[in-house]
Amino acid sequence: MPVPIIEEDPRKTGLKNGLRQLNVNELRRVLGYKKAMCLDAFNYDEAGNTFCPLAIGVGIDSMLAPSNRKVEMALTGMGYKIYNTRGIKGEFYTTYRKRDLLIAASEVLIEKLSE
Repeated sequence: MPVPIIEEDPRKTGLKNGLRQLNVNELRRVLGYKKAMCLDAFNYDEAGNTFCPLAIGVGIDSMLAPSNRKVEMALTGMGYKIYNTRGIKGEFYTTYRKRDLLIAASEVLIEKLSE
């Protein structure tokens, strides 16, 4: 009997592709981050003073006088691809963003540790 192929939600794949840009230590930083994160449409949310996981991973969450534009420019200037789930249909990373981020980051960390 053939093993069924279970397809991954496209949004999970997009999120994991974004997280794959981080190294093991950066992924651990995201996974261990205790403050609130910006998990929606921005790289930095000025209202909540929160940074996106990618910014946290690479350590620019210590930026002085941050703005969404400054964080976006810093990430792209460092060569990172941002907004990795934007426009992708699916259910993952829509309702339970923090939980889904932790799942995806853990899976990517396991991938990298097994390389």
